[in-house]
Amino acid sequence: MTKSNTNVSTFTTLSESELFNRFLDAPYRCEGLSALSKATDSEDTMLERYLSYYGFDSVCLAHDLADDITAELRNCDDPRYELNQVIDGLESMAQNLRILRSSFEQLAKETRTPEPGEDATDEEFRMWEENPLYLLAETEMSAV
Repeated sequence: MTKSNTNVSTFTTLSESELFNRFLDAPYRCEGLSALSKATDSEDTMLERYLSYYGFDSVCLAHDLADDITAELRNCDDPRYELNQVIDGLESMAQNLRILRSSFEQLAKETRTPEPGEDATDEEFRMWEENPLYLLAETEMSAV
């Protein structure tokens, strides 16, 4: 087994923002460690590994959301602070979306048309399952 004998003879002084940009572009290592701390052979950068668009399948999410976040992080003076702000904001939004989902699921459950009776055809039952309809009383809008 060959040991790597990498000798560092010079250092570069970087701002936090400059260090963060190099961090984003550094190759990804297992365990989420940056390759800046040790040489590695990886095809993905930290940015590609953790802020790529993969997995965002919702039409509700802006296609360039990760790119926008990354661009702002690259240009800020305090990336650690901004990362925390982004995380807090996204977690808060996710929690609110969970509440919204739960409330809507409850409303859908309460207003779903009744299951077809025993005399319903297989086609009627299939349509009820695949194309749910909901009954909502025609009243003035009030709190749901």
